Amino acid sequence: MKKSFIIWGIIGLISIIVIVGIILFLYVIYPVKHKDLINKYAKIYKLNSSLVCSVINVESNFNKDAVSKVGAVGLMQIMPETAREIAGKLGVDDYVDEMLFAPDINIRFGCYYLSYLSNMYNGNLVNVVAAYNAGFNNVNEWLKNENYSNNGTITNPPFEETKNYLKKINKNLSVYEKRI
Repeated sequence: MKKSFIIWGIIGLISIIVIVGIILFLYVIYPVKHKDLINKYAKIYKLNSSLVCSVINVESNFNKDAVSKVGAVGLMQIMPETAREIAGKLGVDDYVDEMLFAPDINIRFGCYYLSYLSNMYNGNLVNVVAAYNAGFNNVNEWLKNENYSNNGTITNPPFEETKNYLKKINKNLSVYEKRI
C-alpha cells in the first residue's frame, strides 16, 4: 500500500513537471508581447489577432529591434520603403524610418499592410501571407501560373522561403488561436 502510494506520488509529480515544462516551452517559443497594441490594431484593421501574433513571431520573434539582412525593420519586419508609403496613406506626416522600431508604429503599419493585402486578395489568407513574405507583385505573377496556384490560391510558391513561411505561419496560427 505504501509503495503504491509513493509510486503514484512520483508519477503525479513527474506529470506536473512535464505539464509545467510544456507550458513554459510554449510561452518561450510562442511569446505574446504588446498584446494591447496587437488587439487594438487588429480590431481597427479587421484582422485576427492570432494572425498578427503569428506574423510577429515568425518575422522577429517579438524583437522590436530586429533588422533583417535585406533591411526589414522591427516587430513585423517592414521594409522602410513600404513604411514610407503606408505613412503617406495614414497621414503620418512626421514619419522617419527610425519610427519602425517603435512597437506602436510597427504594429500599426504592419496591420494596415496585412489589411491592404487582405482586401487585395479578398481575404484569401494563403495569398495574403505569401504576399506579406514575397511581395504582392510576385504573388500576382504566381496566381497566373497553374504550377504555382489553383483556383486563385497559391499552392506551390517557387520561393523556398515563402513555402517555409507559409508553414510557419500556419503552425503559429494553430497555437496563437488558443493563446489570444
